[in-house]
Amino acid sequence: MTYIAMDADAACGIAGGYLERGDQGRAHLVSMWVAPSHRRLGVGAKLVDAIIHWARDQNARTLALIVTSNNDLAINFYTRLGFTFTGRTSPYRNDPALTDLEMIRSIPR
Repeated sequence: MTYIAMDADAACGIAGGYLERGDQGRAHLVSMWVAPSHRRLGVGAKLVDAIIHWARDQNARTLALIVTSNNDLAINFYTRLGFTFTGRTSPYRNDPALTDLEMIRSIPR
């Protein structure tokens, strides 16, 4: 599922979600982006909330995401929304000096 935030005729944010193959109780948040001009206005939180509602409707129990280790703003944003680190990491494919970090949160019923 993909949600696009619009401001008049222009897209100002996007978030996608999918269910994990083999574990339909686990959904993933992907392709999260908010235009710099619309950050800190609640657009990102509304997009994540839309994915959470979609995942709940699919009977998912958790929502996971990957964030790059140097993206402190995103890490703080996701933490405020209830995501926590799982301890799972992997090398960031575009820069071996960075790490991809998995975060997860439960989806309330």
